[in-house]
Amino acid sequence: MCEGGARLSLLTPQPTILVSHSPLSFSCTTSKIADTKAARETAALASFFEALATDPDRAWYGPAHVAAAAAAGAVGTLLLSDSLVRTAGPGARRAYAALADSVRAAGGTVHTLSGGHVSGEQLDQVTGVAALLRFPMPELDDTDVDAGLPGVFLG
Repeated sequence: MCEGGARLSLLTPQPTILVSHSPLSFSCTTSKIADTKAARETAALASFFEALATDPDRAWYGPAHVAAAAAAGAVGTLLLSDSLVRTAGPGARRAYAALADSVRAAGGTVHTLSGGHVSGEQLDQVTGVAALLRFPMPELDDTDVDAGLPGVFLG
């Protein structure tokens, strides 16, 4: 509901009325815009970086660490860079798709961030693959970081 009880829907046609106020000035419009895919991805990335700073055993990045966490069913949120997935070879693309499928099957969420957006660029700076875990996994420190995804050499 907008101010004054009026409803505003972005999906249904609205009568054209010329007013001096921008549609973006309505609080209900800005709240709908905030609930976009890019906003959700940016919030997920911010949560990842916050956890990396405050609870590092719940925030991991890199193919080997994330794959190990996913194998344990620990990944709550998987973040993938679309530029990483696009430039990877066919075997690596299948491995990333399988990783995403396993996270979804375990009840996690998967976000593929666009390399054309600032959030995708930030994710690319930390290998292009990251995970926010449901529970801490300090044992991932012992994971061989050069291993990549199981069965795929990522070079």
